[in-house]
Amino acid sequence: MRRMKGGVHRDVWILSLGFGFLFFGTGAAQQYVSLLLTSRGLAPYAGTNVLLILYGFYLSGCLITHHAVRTWGERICLLGAASMYAVFILSIAHAPLWACYMAAAGCGVAAAILWTAQLLLLNRLKEGSSAERSAGVFHTLYSLGNGVGTLTAGIVTSRYGLSIAFWAMVIAAVCAVGIFSFLSSVDGNRAEQVQKQGSESAAFPWRRFVAFAAFSLSARMVYGLVIARLPMDIGKQLGAGAVGVVTSLVFLIPIFFPSVAAELTLRWGRFASAILGCALSVGGVVVLYWASDYPRFIAGTICAALGQSILYPLTTVFPQLFPAAHRRQIAVWLAFANACGIVFTLILARSVSSSSIYLAVAGIMSLLSGSCLRHLWSQPEQPRT
Repeated sequence: MRRMKGGVHRDVWILSLGFGFLFFGTGAAQQYVSLLLTSRGLAPYAGTNVLLILYGFYLSGCLITHHAVRTWGERICLLGAASMYAVFILSIAHAPLWACYMAAAGCGVAAAILWTAQLLLLNRLKEGSSAERSAGVFHTLYSLGNGVGTLTAGIVTSRYGLSIAFWAMVIAAVCAVGIFSFLSSVDGNRAEQVQKQGSESAAFPWRRFVAFAAFSLSARMVYGLVIARLPMDIGKQLGAGAVGVVTSLVFLIPIFFPSVAAELTLRWGRFASAILGCALSVGGVVVLYWASDYPRFIAGTICAALGQSILYPLTTVFPQLFPAAHRRQIAVWLAFANACGIVFTLILARSVSSSSIYLAVAGIMSLLSGSCLRHLWSQPEQPRT
């Protein structure tokens, strides 16, 4: 396999850069969808409905991703899904509401395919001690795209208007399609067949898988809060101008921290890193419950972002910790668990109007992660030096 500095495969850099460009546009679109649709004279709840449709179809789409990726391979799936993202962003800016809903449904299915292909490709390209470093590279560039996209959208919107900002998002998504085209045309199914040799008799580790899935679900609940509730609370307490400043921290902080988190994981082991990531995430959400001014909103957001910077690289290597014969199936269902965490938080945010939603999410995360941690790594790793 062709590798680069630090033992990270060339295709990991291409995959990560493509996701950075793709979510430069998509991350910003999710933050501004309600504002844009309202400015077009549509119902004020239209933006929330778009997100619910998107993540609802993301959830159901996870059920077919196994067949899609097996049929077309990771590279083709990434190209097709990124193209659908561009169509979705374009529809928000110019299409009627019914077309926005249809595009959101299509983008939800595309998202399920995209993230399943990403998990499979990233885990197939990792080898040995480069696993955490590869995950750190991916999360750094992915977060860079999200953070810079959100900030850029705010600047462009203030100077040229939302319509121009959304055109910039579409262009970024189209660039991602071009970047994904440089991925090596490796047959994932053939690679999987090679890995399966000697592993066909391995029983499916149900108990361990359920623990991993529940842990992934709880970790993604923070992201659900970021897109569904945090912007609204910041707008009420500090004004609309503060939304981009504070929420961008969720994406900007992980730009610098994942590589550090990867090194900590290599030294301390995954179990200790998982405990630290959970503690920071839950602590940040609790601080946000008490937030009513800039210092507390920023402190809570930074704390939660640091926790996510540790947990996200860990969850991306989960499939690699299972027998090769089951990794494709594990990746599909872990993507489903991630979607469940986001959708559950979106529904919770719509049902609970008070700030007690933060305590509810913190409590659920603590219960799920606390009950699952002891099952995640049955043989605790020794810290690496």
